[in-house]
Amino acid sequence: MLFSSVLVSLALPAASLVPRQVSDPLPSMPGLLQSLVEGQLELAAAHALATSLSLPATASSEATCRDLQLNAFTESSQDNVSVVVAPDGSLMAVWHSRRQEAGTYGVRARRVNSKGALLSEEVAVNETTAGMQVDPSLSLDPSGAAWFTWVSRGQDGDGDGVYARRFSSTLDAACHELRVDDMFEGDQSEPSIVALEEGRALCVWTGPAVNDDQGKFRGRRVAYARFLDPTGKPSGERMTLDVGEALGARTPATARLHGGALVALSTYDAAGRPSGIRLVAVNGQGLVSSAIRIDEGHEGGLPVEPSLSTTEGRAAIAWLETESGNVSGEYAIHWRSLATAGTARWFAQPRGSGGADAPLAGIDVGPIHLIDAPGEGYTSGLAIAASGPETAVIWSRYLASEGGTPRLFCEVTCVGEPQDDETLRTVLAPQRASGVQEGKQALAVGGASQRAAFLADGRIVAGWHGDAELGDSSGAHLSFVALERDGEGARILADAGTTPEHSPTPRRVPETVHAEALIPLPAAASADASPGTDDAAAPHEPPTFDPRDIATDDLHEGVRRSVGSDIDFLGFASTGWTPPDPEMAVGMDHLVVIVNGGIRFYDKQGTLLFNDQIEGGGGFWGSVGATSFVFDPEVVWDPFTNRFVAIAAEREGSNSYYLLAISDDGDPTGNWFKYRLDVTPIIGANIDSVNLSVDSQGIYLTADFFSPTRYFIYIVDKASVLNGGTPVTTNTTITGNHSMGAPVNYDGNANSAYFVFAPETSSSSSIRIYAVDDPLGTPSVQFVDLAVPTYGQPADPPQMGTSSRPNLFEARFWSAVLRNGKLWATHHQGSPARQRWYEIDMAGWPQSGQSPSVLQSGDIDGGPGVSTYFGSLWVNDAGAMAMTFAMSSSSTPISMARTTRSPLDPAGVTAPIETIITSTSPETSGRWGDYSATNDDPAEAGRFWGHHEYRESGWRTRVASFTSCNGGFENYCVTSPNSVGSGATILATGSSNLSDNSLTLITQGAASGVFGVFFYGDAQANAPTGDGVRCVGGDLFRLGVTQSDIFGGSFYNVDVTMPQTPAAMITAGSTWNFQYFYRDVVPGGSGQNFSDAVAVTFCE
Repeated sequence: MLFSSVLVSLALPAASLVPRQVSDPLPSMPGLLQSLVEGQLELAAAHALATSLSLPATASSEATCRDLQLNAFTESSQDNVSVVVAPDGSLMAVWHSRRQEAGTYGVRARRVNSKGALLSEEVAVNETTAGMQVDPSLSLDPSGAAWFTWVSRGQDGDGDGVYARRFSSTLDAACHELRVDDMFEGDQSEPSIVALEEGRALCVWTGPAVNDDQGKFRGRRVAYARFLDPTGKPSGERMTLDVGEALGARTPATARLHGGALVALSTYDAAGRPSGIRLVAVNGQGLVSSAIRIDEGHEGGLPVEPSLSTTEGRAAIAWLETESGNVSGEYAIHWRSLATAGTARWFAQPRGSGGADAPLAGIDVGPIHLIDAPGEGYTSGLAIAASGPETAVIWSRYLASEGGTPRLFCEVTCVGEPQDDETLRTVLAPQRASGVQEGKQALAVGGASQRAAFLADGRIVAGWHGDAELGDSSGAHLSFVALERDGEGARILADAGTTPEHSPTPRRVPETVHAEALIPLPAAASADASPGTDDAAAPHEPPTFDPRDIATDDLHEGVRRSVGSDIDFLGFASTGWTPPDPEMAVGMDHLVVIVNGGIRFYDKQGTLLFNDQIEGGGGFWGSVGATSFVFDPEVVWDPFTNRFVAIAAEREGSNSYYLLAISDDGDPTGNWFKYRLDVTPIIGANIDSVNLSVDSQGIYLTADFFSPTRYFIYIVDKASVLNGGTPVTTNTTITGNHSMGAPVNYDGNANSAYFVFAPETSSSSSIRIYAVDDPLGTPSVQFVDLAVPTYGQPADPPQMGTSSRPNLFEARFWSAVLRNGKLWATHHQGSPARQRWYEIDMAGWPQSGQSPSVLQSGDIDGGPGVSTYFGSLWVNDAGAMAMTFAMSSSSTPISMARTTRSPLDPAGVTAPIETIITSTSPETSGRWGDYSATNDDPAEAGRFWGHHEYRESGWRTRVASFTSCNGGFENYCVTSPNSVGSGATILATGSSNLSDNSLTLITQGAASGVFGVFFYGDAQANAPTGDGVRCVGGDLFRLGVTQSDIFGGSFYNVDVTMPQTPAAMITAGSTWNFQYFYRDVVPGGSGQNFSDAVAVTFCE
């Protein structure tokens, strides 16, 4: 598996940003120093620069530096770290923190001095704690006062909204939070903010295009901007940052420029293909410039995720770029500088149709530089910082060679000798710049906020998330990088100036407080309000549903038919939890669809019948005391009792719970019996990755427990809870700490419960099946290892439009089913990742004394460079199998796809992949899935249902219905002219699925009132007969006689269950040929003719 490393590159550009001829002299050293002083850089930085110019081209050294943990709350994870430098030299950092507010995300900030000493406690930036507050951005104005912006889920009544708040230089609130955007529909996201003079700010974000031709460009998003005044109110109207009507915009990065802002945007076309990095300027009066394209724009280049920084007289911009067709999905680091003195010309550039780019001609722009990222792996997460003539580039490198352990790296470059051209030469090759030896260190993906900066003394500070070996393996951290330049080379100092020991108690150091007019706060609303405070519902009381609770996003969606499905419809719009973990169960008339954060009931026409959250006192399990930390839900259909069974995991402090619910019948809109099962005394804390299965006698609740490292199996006697009684339980454990597949067992009289496991090794040629014998009595465990084709751990899959890749974890089994003595299971594995499936004959093991054996297996191969992952499967009673999975490549977005397999197919073969829906935007959280669901329909043989994730402005899930039937109709042969025209034609309608028994044959074009007969055979022919051609050969079987209507048409309903003879029996997988023979009188003719023919391949 790959993990990330954070790297930093420092560059010194040429004194002039105009491309320099070889003969052009460089400025004198005194002149360069004078320009630095006039640019308000410290003399120490100027001295360091002057010294560096005499260094050799390359130098290397073992690189270490000090790291600082920012977060005091350590019970969950912190992410999306940004850091800025104040005018007085102190630092301010912001991040979002999981589980810190009512069990959900909140935004936290903290001050640090330039030596790494903590100057404040954590400060809550957002006031509203309901929903989730994520993706913060931070900027300081010239006085040191701070503006923050972030995304709040559900606060504006529909999806994601953008909010902001102003604070003093000492992190005292200067106003209440305010809503920035004025769009209520859809998601507003990816906010970035620039603090301006006099307390103003400019906030930039992306949102749905207004009045856009959605049929032309589904899900197009554009960039918007709006000024904020010092009192905490929007100022002026929302502005659109135009990059052309044929393009969408993502991941805005901002920097202050001439009293306004410079904005970098990643643009994309209607197919989601990256289409260039563009810069737009906004002046202090709200005038928006034309866009200029800053990347090379060469054919095949796919640039994404810009990062931007401005300094005196210039801007530096970095981005990641891959090539179309690059199956590895590796992104290269690009950066360049441009002079900002000429940006005023952008506002005067005439625009072409649809807001065409302004030309680069006349703009002082430097060459594009590429950084060679070291180590096998891939790059994701990028930041750039500029100060005077220096530029630092920081990135995360996901290294395969170190098992994924991330590190900080440095590369230093400087201007060449006078006889050289403008290209930079390396002073310090990329090196690890952090002393951290274990765990993950990664930059957030996307440059919306500043993730790195220069300090006044020339050091670099970077904000990242992960493990700094300071007690929190998933925290928010800063790394200080100190560079020492001398006559023998450059090196990174081991002591970067932080405090020797990290202390959870902040040490306040007096620093200059800049005078500013802060706005007095009115009386604030209570900050204690949080979801889940409603009175608990009475036990077993049916849940209620109010259509007003449906997110507006959902109302825009309808039932549709796609190439990959008979019908499909929206399951969920984002609930704010990431990832969604989509699961589903299909009953006789209803579907129960569940994700992190929500549960819904649908009928099979896609009508929403019930909607609720799964967490909190007002949620689905609220009546039994569930708190706000409820996750990893699952649901199955119990084929023995015709009930729905649902579970979820819950953590409350150090306690672990299973939440269990059983419907009282097959209608989920009625009563449910609900339980909160405390397993802390048995197994301890840290419940995670729950699985659920049932058989004829038990309900099996499983989970990982990472401390201790045991796989816990909690067994509920099904009979004890079917009517709401006290659960009768047993339990057992299996050594290990990773998930196993827990198959639903359709076979009655189960004497053992089964689980399937894939070893967590780099490669393996075996899987393990566990049997839990006497599960309701005294459980005991045994296992057997089965040889399978070799597989490796799954490589994280690339996707189009971002360097971020979903984490596939291990080759674990998340989906399995046991039916008719056969265990079917699937997991993703290999590089590129492929979804693999197995059919295993259990042979009655262990009671029979015979060992299981693998009957067949196969990989879902989407082609070169295409990954298939996070899949699920199911099999019906006839042995037909279906799978639902995610699929992507470096040149295609993530899509929801499916395949099927007939029991008549050759071993290891599945039908061609069908795409159900394709994402319109990339996912940058590093998560997808993790679960998906595939079920057969117990009321309709041959029909399957799938549930999986896709993405538009946020994540969505899709429910799709399809059949395993791969049959079809195909006309062949020719008709012959008859007495009334060109001849009779035959048409097959209805279904070739034998289970439907709905095939109808129709003819048209014969004379009216004539008699004819439909017939069929198992071969094709081309035999002139009478006045036509007999197209059916082999053994011929006659169907009923018909008489044509006044229009010359006839029809016949074929009953496939009633053949004339055993030889005429139509079976699944067989192809039969049908034709119409009819009387037709023409002068000189034989009095009989034929239609053309149709071949029908049957399935079930």
